[in-house]
Amino acid sequence: MEPAFKRQLEAKAKKQGITVSELLGNILRADIDEHGNESDSHPPDPISNPSAKYLLWFLLSFAVASASPADCFTGGVARVVDGDTIVVGTNIVRLAKIDATELGQPNGRASKMALELLVLNRVVVVHWRKRDRYRRLIGTLRINDTNTNHLLVRRGLAWHYRRYSRSELLAGLQAQAKADRVGLWKDREQIPPWKWRRKRRAR
Repeated sequence: MEPAFKRQLEAKAKKQGITVSELLGNILRADIDEHGNESDSHPPDPISNPSAKYLLWFLLSFAVASASPADCFTGGVARVVDGDTIVVGTNIVRLAKIDATELGQPNGRASKMALELLVLNRVVVVHWRKRDRYRRLIGTLRINDTNTNHLLVRRGLAWHYRRYSRSELLAGLQAQAKADRVGLWKDREQIPPWKWRRKRRAR
């Protein structure tokens, strides 16, 4: 979405005393009304309408850019940065309580690809409470009520990040993945990413 158009929407919403989400909802409803009427036995599907689809994607991907702390928002995953970091709309989200193999490590790109298969171009719900020093949102990702953070650990695609989490559930999921030797646990010599990063910094 062009920044200029986004600014126009924000200005129009401010002038009407409503949020950008509410404004887009009004535009979307008006667009649907223009292509159908209430007497139709089969009301028009907004997703089949290119104009409505474009606006809906904007609503999901960009209207959440100014999320406030301890918040929850829905958006489309535009990019996967690595095995535990994604871009949702204008927000960079670091998945909380887990740590995936870094891109420079063996299997790092496989870790990224695994997350892409799960979330790329899909609509997700992000629950977050704070930002880290890089201004990333630290959050939990859900798709259709499935906790993606937990799923990655259970499939052996990420570690339980014990430095920042005392979750017994995540510890149990990791123990199951390790016992089943799935994902990263197939290789007994895998180096945890936090140790790999520490070693890199020490060079």
